[in-house]
Amino acid sequence: FNLVTSLSDKTFLLAHGGGYHARDFVQIARFTRNTFIDFSATQEIFGCVQNRPELNCGIREVIVHALHEPRIKSKVLFGSDNPEFNQLS
Repeated sequence: FNLVTSLSDKTFLLAHGGGYHARDFVQIARFTRNTFIDFSATQEIFGCVQNRPELNCGIREVIVHALHEPRIKSKVLFGSDNPEFNQLS
């Protein structure tokens, strides 16, 4: 957070969505103007795309929140991380 706020003239992309720290990434994006989140692998690894409840540890809810929160939703990007994960599946 300190790095992002101290370099306010730079744009940051928080790649891979933070994994277990996704909530922290969402908070950083919420309270800074120059930060974007790419959830890429996070939505796959934590079962958000496959809808596999056994993989869900609360990350799905964090991603859904980010997609609906007015101050964050325009700052959410989705990468493909191909070939490891295919966004078409």
